[in-house]
Amino acid sequence: MAVAVGLSACVDDLNVTPIDPNTNTTVNPDALFNKCYATMALAGNGGANGDCDVDGLDGGTTGFVRQMVNTQCLTTDEMYCGWGDEGIAAYCHNQWGASHPMIGGYYNRLYFGVTMFNFYLSEIGGSDEESLRRRAEVRFLRAYHFFLLMDAFGNVPFPLEVSAEKAEQASRKKIFNFVESQLLECVNDMAEPKAKKSTDEGYGRADKAAAWLLLARLYLNAEVYTGTPMWDKAAEYAKKVMDSDYKITTTSYDTKCTYKDDAGKDVEESRTWSAYQTLFMGDNGETDAAYEIILPLLQSGNKTTSWGTSLYLIAGCSNGEIKLYNNSANNTTANWGGLRARRQLVQKFFPNLDQPT
Repeated sequence: MAVAVGLSACVDDLNVTPIDPNTNTTVNPDALFNKCYATMALAGNGGANGDCDVDGLDGGTTGFVRQMVNTQCLTTDEMYCGWGDEGIAAYCHNQWGASHPMIGGYYNRLYFGVTMFNFYLSEIGGSDEESLRRRAEVRFLRAYHFFLLMDAFGNVPFPLEVSAEKAEQASRKKIFNFVESQLLECVNDMAEPKAKKSTDEGYGRADKAAAWLLLARLYLNAEVYTGTPMWDKAAEYAKKVMDSDYKITTTSYDTKCTYKDDAGKDVEESRTWSAYQTLFMGDNGETDAAYEIILPLLQSGNKTTSWGTSLYLIAGCSNGEIKLYNNSANNTTANWGGLRARRQLVQKFFPNLDQPT
């Protein structure tokens, strides 16, 4: 992704012309719009091993999805990780605090996104249909990030513009009201809810169904956020999504797959992929799996590689005892062997530890 705007130098005065002739101070609307989405798919502008938008953190482990999963799941009974990375053990054993590096990374990742969205909304206008749609999508993304901040951290800073001034600390209820109002307004200018494949126009962009689904999630936990339950509204907006063009995929397909055996030799065999498995394939934008995914984060092995999105969930849950098939690069042969269910969870359903393998 291109850098949306360059940095300018300061010499005694903030209102000076940049000295460096290579500095770009012109906002590129397309690049900035792309960056608003890219901040959820890439750690920075340099791909998996490149830079990181969050200062002081590496570009490998600080992806949006990876940080969200670690913060929301490793701190609960849902998941355990056996890696020795800084902060992982503290997560898993509930020894984390405000100085925890990954909690800080997640917090700053979300606020970096908020800053990008505020910048876009302050700089990019337009009254034509496409401009209004883009602004509505960026408002949705900002509401989504504030939702995640409120959900994870409670009362949080509430900046609605790019400013050096310290933002006010807002209550969960105030953030809730803002997120709700933003979604109810911006949904009117968003695209109609249509399930899309990667070849369809608008693939990878949020439409009305994304806003409805976020409203359903917001209302589902409204009693925690505001003190007032809103079950009827949660059901109302969930039904809007269920009645939309999106649908649960039921299509499986057969392929020939190759993988390395224990001796390192290529083994070929026929394989039937279940409908559920197709959701995690590299070609899930080209199969019927695409019709189930409401807001995909676009990944490409050539241009937008990342260790911080779905690869983390797939490879992180697999070790050498689990065969991950290489289906023409639709899956991965990586076995990171870190993420797992806690022993107590397995014992809950299989007290004799005779679970299937």
